[in-house]
Order: sequence, then C-alpha cells, then structure tokens
Amino acid sequence: FLKTLQSWEVFVTKGHFINFEGLNHCGKGTHANKLAEYLVRRLGHESVNSGSEPTKRILGRIIRELIERRQPPEAVLYEARGYLREQAGYVLDHEFISKIESILAKIEKKEKIDELERQLLFFADRCDHVVGVIGPSIDRGNYFVNDRFDLSTFGHGISSGIPFEALCHWHQLSVRRLGLVPDLLIFIDISPEESFERLRVNKKEVLDIYEESLKSLGSIADSYRFLLRSGDEWKIFAKEIAFIDGMRSVEEVTTEIKKV
Repeated sequence: FLKTLQSWEVFVTKGHFINFEGLNHCGKGTHANKLAEYLVRRLGHESVNSGSEPTKRILGRIIRELIERRQPPEAVLYEARGYLREQAGYVLDHEFISKIESILAKIEKKEKIDELERQLLFFADRCDHVVGVIGPSIDRGNYFVNDRFDLSTFGHGISSGIPFEALCHWHQLSVRRLGLVPDLLIFIDISPEESFERLRVNKKEVLDIYEESLKSLGSIADSYRFLLRSGDEWKIFAKEIAFIDGMRSVEEVTTEIKKV
C-alpha cells in the first residue's frame, strides 16, 4: 500500500472507504456493523472489511486506557517504543514521530499529558490503522467500513480548547501525508441530551473522559456543527457526507443508510 503513495497527494483508491461519525451512543458502531454485514451479503466476506478507532492495536490500546483514566500496562508501553517509526517512519514527518515518542515517554514516567498530546495519539493510532489495515484493504479493491476517523479527533480536540489551526498542523504531518480520505462520511445526528440519556439507559460501567457530562457532549456537538458548516472546510474529512437523523429507531436509521 505505501509503495503507491505520493506525499501530500490524495491516494486514488481501488476500493471504497466509508466512515461513520457522530456523538457517543448515536449508533455509529451498530450501524457500521450492520452496513458491513449488508455489504458482505451482497459482495462476500473477502470483499468487505471493517474497523473502529481507537483501534485494538498497540497505540489504540494505550489511548483506551488513558481516556478511561488508567495507566497503560508497562508491557504495552514497552512494545510501543519506536513502534510508529518502524511501521510508518518512512512516510510520516519526523517532527510528528518525535512528538509521539516524547508523549509515550511521559506516559511511561506517569507524567500527565495535555489534551493536544492525547489527540496526537489518536492521529498516531490512525496512521497505524491506515498503513496496517485500511490502506491494504482498499488497495485490494475492498469496501472498508470504519467507526470514527479524522472528524472525531478534530471535534473532540476543538471542544477541549485546541485551536483548529494546531490540529491542522499536526494532521498535515501525520494522517494527511498518507493521503487517504473517506469516500463517504455518514454522520448520525442526535442531540447531546439523547446521547446522555442513552448512556444512562445503557448503564455503561466505565465512562470515558469525553462522555462524563451533558456539558462535555454539548461542546463536542457544537464542534461538529462548526466543522461541518457550509463551505468547503468539511472536505478535509471526506469526499462526500450524508447526514442521518439518528433520533429514530434502529430499523428506520438502517433503512435510510442503505439508500445513501
């Protein structure tokens, strides 16, 4: 996959990359799985792959521990040393890789990292996901259905006070260099109040740092509206965007997604 890339150019995919976004508990994971299953029935298992972020790979596992307020296991942190440089060092900018290595070193020392550093880990996990999983899949001509991509990082980052320009700078040095943009972004739209109520009903045992209050969810929703406003700004996140009303039943939402 990486042999086909030209730095700073959008990779012309042979397959199709579909990404789901929206507030927590909007149904992204549910409907990403349902769409993948639907495509499998039509095209066969060998033609469809799926994933989610943060991933279950090394960097994604570290992120999950951090956002659920746990110190990542020493063994995982040890394995992460030099991981990104080894996996994609010949494509990503040296400044970005060095920054990620310094962040991981802070975590090993049990030092606190700030919100920008946390969001850069999401960029790093995404780079690993693209290089190791998504890119090779669509390069084979497959469909790849994903739960979260760049819009989530920008939305959560801006809601936490990180300037849009700062996120753009690091995005240009990392994910953007890989040139992969979703062909279609399906945004499932629900209110912050509905998101918080679904969280309460689901009785999730461990809340991550981005869903602990209605205020937090409202701030993320405002950030999404800012990023997806009219104009060309949203094109950094996808070639096309479909907005789906997520306040309806699972069956109704599934039916509308199949029409997109």
